[in-house]
Amino acid sequence: VAVPETVEFPLEIIDQKMLPKMIASSDERAMDLYLILFGQAQAAKQNHLELDLETLASGLGLPRDWSRSQIRRQIIKTLRKLAGRYGLIESEFPYAKNARIRLKEWGGEKIKIPGRLLEPEFLSKTEPGVVFLELAREILKREGVDIETLSAPELEARFGIGKSTVVHARAAR
Repeated sequence: VAVPETVEFPLEIIDQKMLPKMIASSDERAMDLYLILFGQAQAAKQNHLELDLETLASGLGLPRDWSRSQIRRQIIKTLRKLAGRYGLIESEFPYAKNARIRLKEWGGEKIKIPGRLLEPEFLSKTEPGVVFLELAREILKREGVDIETLSAPELEARFGIGKSTVVHARAAR
């Protein structure tokens, strides 16, 4: 489902350093999957979704030559990681049926971000550090700060993302 042009994104996800933790742990698939799920939940205007795992795998750019069971195992593993390690979703995997997930509901302040940042096409072609910098850009823009005026150590201190990740992401853009 197409993600709306703008989406309200909870600052608490950034404040709790969830996405920086995923980047630091090289959990880029988990980060991409969470952002896709968040975008789909926003498009559906609900926090619970029923997922066809094979369709989800194609959105994540998993190899096409993988078997159906390999794809399902990889997506289930990533969904379990989002549930267990990060506490971002609750998931259920009924035998021979689509997976069901419920995204954690976030209170607090939200910012408007471009929906394109949550589209599978963008996420599958963009490095996680670059995606994070785009989210940080939107947060800073709202505060009247240009991200380009901040050094890598300043961004590291503000957002909890590693300095080398910032440097690499800036070079990749």
